[in-house]
Amino acid sequence: MNFDLSDDQRAFNDQIDRFLHETCPVDLLHKAFDGDQTLSRSIWRGMLDLGLGGLVIPEAHGGLGLGLLEAASVSERIGYGGAPGPWIGHILAGLAIAKAGSPAQVERWLPRLASGEAVGAVALMEGEAWAPHGWTLDGSASLNGAKDYVMGLEEADVFVVGLKGGALALVEASTPGLQRSVWASTDRTRPVGQLGLGGVAAEPMPTIWGEALVNAGLILAAADAHGAALRMVEDIVDYSKTRIQFGRPIGGFQAVKHKLADLALLTTPNGPLYRQAAADFDEDPNAAALNASTAKAHITETSCNVARVATESYGGIGYTWEHSAHIWLRRTLFDYAWLGGPLAHRERAAQLTGW
Repeated sequence: MNFDLSDDQRAFNDQIDRFLHETCPVDLLHKAFDGDQTLSRSIWRGMLDLGLGGLVIPEAHGGLGLGLLEAASVSERIGYGGAPGPWIGHILAGLAIAKAGSPAQVERWLPRLASGEAVGAVALMEGEAWAPHGWTLDGSASLNGAKDYVMGLEEADVFVVGLKGGALALVEASTPGLQRSVWASTDRTRPVGQLGLGGVAAEPMPTIWGEALVNAGLILAAADAHGAALRMVEDIVDYSKTRIQFGRPIGGFQAVKHKLADLALLTTPNGPLYRQAAADFDEDPNAAALNASTAKAHITETSCNVARVATESYGGIGYTWEHSAHIWLRRTLFDYAWLGGPLAHRERAAQLTGW
């Protein structure tokens, strides 16, 4: 089996890398991280202009008609670039509507999501309950409760809300009774918050697809974390080649070389792992749970470890606000926690394999 990308997929990713290199260099990324919303919106608009908003939306509705494998590979490059914006939530919302929406919901929302006229988000978690069996909102036409850790909370025009048993419903952001409370987030490039639903009118989606939607989210988060880890390894290797100590680059010292080799060894296998999970999802979304949880658990944990060691390897400067290391360290920490941590997903994998 081929775990690598095709030439076309690589060319598309190269285009994304060029865009992020030009529009999101480290100095501007620091500004976006510090709260420059104008800059963040500009980068997000450029991503939409590349067609990234409609990546998984069928061509008949204005999208590119690609699969989760392509979306996950793009998520890796966005993680590598540290780009701000509600991309993961937007992609998941479009995917959910395309797969589980009614014909009327598809016709109304997919063209707008593909063009960027509207921004989508998913509202799944309730406290620490990330899986459908822990969701408590019922499927009535009026929703009362709250959803936590919602990405793209401020930007979203429509939310795909997870309901009891894995059902889904659409809630428009303009609906009376809807409240948005933005929280302070570890990763400032992707703010999260609570979506309050006080008797909010909802539009049920006809297909039970919550479990598959969670699986897609796990894979995209794992791919994003992998991209961040790749960036951390590349940056610390470059630094070790130029930082002079005792008259020679620190990368020439055996202890440093071994540490960098360990980081590369931890990171390299993770690309095939998330790509296999994404390929399985494209074949059968409802059967992708095992590989999705395995990828989320392993990749986000190893990426956090890579980011921590890389940050330490800069010495004291790596812990300063002005240095860029903390941006990707925080990104991996976010991916680690969102939709459940490694322990929860190892438990899920164990259950799925009959342990």
